[in-house]
Amino acid sequence: MTLAVVQHNANYFSHGTPGSGTLGSTPTVGNLIIAFLAVNTTENAMTIGTGWTVFDKALDDGTNGTQVLIGLYRYVQSGDTTTLPVFCSAGTTYSAYTVYEISGVSGTWSTDMLSSMSRFTTSTGSFSGPYSTTVANGSLALTGLGSYNASSNASIGGSWTTDENHNNSSNYGGFSSASQTGIASGTKVNAVWTVASSGNPTGIIQLILTTAQPTTPYVRRARSFSPGGGSTTPGQIKMGGTPIVGDLFIAFLNWSHGNNAAPTISTNWTQFDQALNGSDR
Repeated sequence: MTLAVVQHNANYFSHGTPGSGTLGSTPTVGNLIIAFLAVNTTENAMTIGTGWTVFDKALDDGTNGTQVLIGLYRYVQSGDTTTLPVFCSAGTTYSAYTVYEISGVSGTWSTDMLSSMSRFTTSTGSFSGPYSTTVANGSLALTGLGSYNASSNASIGGSWTTDENHNNSSNYGGFSSASQTGIASGTKVNAVWTVASSGNPTGIIQLILTTAQPTTPYVRRARSFSPGGGSTTPGQIKMGGTPIVGDLFIAFLNWSHGNNAAPTISTNWTQFDQALNGSDR
């Protein structure tokens, strides 16, 4: 089984509900469609359309999360055409997207997906990992960068091939995407995007698809978040996609006011260690 990019396309939507992505030719039944959708609104304002499953989101978990990058997937079904199902069934915004058709997949997401990682950003993008030295030979990586006001194209370094670099500042939607194919076992996959100061990026997603799952533990998905200063009680962090049954969550919480005692851990978590300074800093 060899993973390969069959085709890709990108476009933007002026203000309104994000519609359908379009491919250049009819996709092959059983292939995988990956869509990166950048929207200029809050996460809860958008309702994902029927036929798509969210695998990750780059979002601001704070109160001003007015830009969201969403990773979607679907397997091509009989009757699918060059016009894909609508991305969203509700929600009005400016948006942009990239879509990929990938061949060589197994047809089961938990088998095809090795890892994904997202980062919300409003400045020059620098996105790392997750690294894995247990990827199977022939793995494939995709990365997407959404922009609210893409007045110039973003760039990416390393072994990535830039597939789409769409910008249209007058319509408030831009998207850049890149891929790596035939990744050798032991390769560190790292997408580092550079964005002009006027680019207003939304976020970055990196997805690695694999031909065989590792037999040792590895990072499937990772996110970080800081709720800001003050006496805010640690809340929740959203992983972006539905977790796979049987996976293990590890969380590290930094609590800066140790002299006020450590926070009370929720009953949903089991604490395995604690380093307590006892001073205010």
